Amino acid sequence: MVQAKFEKFPVLDQSIAHLAKALSHPARTQILYIIHLNDCLNGEQIRELIPLSPATVSHHILVLKKSGLLTVQQSKKIFLYSINYKQLHRNLSFLDLMMNAISKAKAQ
Repeated sequence: MVQAKFEKFPVLDQSIAHLAKALSHPARTQILYIIHLNDCLNGEQIRELIPLSPATVSHHILVLKKSGLLTVQQSKKIFLYSINYKQLHRNLSFLDLMMNAISKAKAQ
C-alpha cells in the first residue's frame, strides 16, 4: 500500500526521496566516499572497509542501488559498484533549485 502511494508522485520527487533515504545513514555516506576514492569496488572490498556485518553492508549497498547512486557491473561472479555521478548531480541540482525556491518564498 505504501509503495503504491509513493508511486503516485512524480518520478523526480521519488528520486529525491530515494536520495534522501540513501544519504540518511552514515554507513551509506561512508560507502559512497570509499567508492569515490577507489572508482569502483566489489562487495567484499567494501565490507572489509566498513565496520559492520556483511549483511548490514549488503543492506546499505541495496539502498544505494535503489536510489540510483550506485551502478553495478558484473564481471563473472563479482559485482563491481561505482558511483552514478550523473544521477547524483541531477538530484543535487534539483534539491538546489527547490531550496532556492523555498528561500525566496520565505523572503517575501
